[in-house]
Amino acid sequence: MKRAAGRSTFLRVGIAILLLAIAACVLIAVWHSAEPSYQGQSLSRWLEQYHSARGSGTPSVQAEEAIREMGTNALPALIRMIRAPDSSLKETVMKWIPKQQFIKFSFTPASKRRYQAQAGYEVLGASAKTQVPQLTAILTNDNIPHVRQCTASALGFIGEEAKSAASALLVSAKDQDNQVRNSSLWALSRIHADPELVLPGLIEGLDDSFSVARENAAIALARYGPLATSAVPALVRTIPINRAARSALLQIDPEAASGLKVK
Repeated sequence: MKRAAGRSTFLRVGIAILLLAIAACVLIAVWHSAEPSYQGQSLSRWLEQYHSARGSGTPSVQAEEAIREMGTNALPALIRMIRAPDSSLKETVMKWIPKQQFIKFSFTPASKRRYQAQAGYEVLGASAKTQVPQLTAILTNDNIPHVRQCTASALGFIGEEAKSAASALLVSAKDQDNQVRNSSLWALSRIHADPELVLPGLIEGLDDSFSVARENAAIALARYGPLATSAVPALVRTIPINRAARSALLQIDPEAASGLKVK
């Protein structure tokens, strides 16, 4: 009796897993059907190829070309990817699949999809400028730190066409999450918005508790050259804890840098 009950329970669990996997497959199929494609391959596949190749240090020219060819048609899918959390169904399936041996299936976590979407914005750059208002709203309102982090990076990749997001990035540069602050300061270094607006926030960033964020604040200040002379005292003070401070000082105030014997 116990063996029969055990087999019955095992069978029920197996059927439940199978149904969950089928449901997840249907959802993935619907997701991919809403994406543009190039040479018979979906945007997600090209993004995965580009992101993987970039991570290995050997950029995929073919994947980059494919993403560029899809152009603004890729934007609706990119913004879905960058803000989508893992559904409870997907989390359940990802939890159960490794625990059994009957169904072999691979799911891409939402965090990885966000990085892939971020790579898409990297390729498209200023072509994605129409989405700046939407990305700004996500950066301001989403409660998932990784979503905010990747959204800030996406705005940075759009570059100077994303200047309207500067105020929101200054707020997220004070986020509780290290990576959100870091990505926000990095984005500000690329957007190069109005110095009167951003310099106080960038100077404050020189004292960030996260070392990489401090460096990105200094790099952002350096882009303003002599316009950022108000940052000189803070740069001098933070040289011991900021590898980018000396270089920034050279670009902002060469005389001050010379006085410190900066090479």
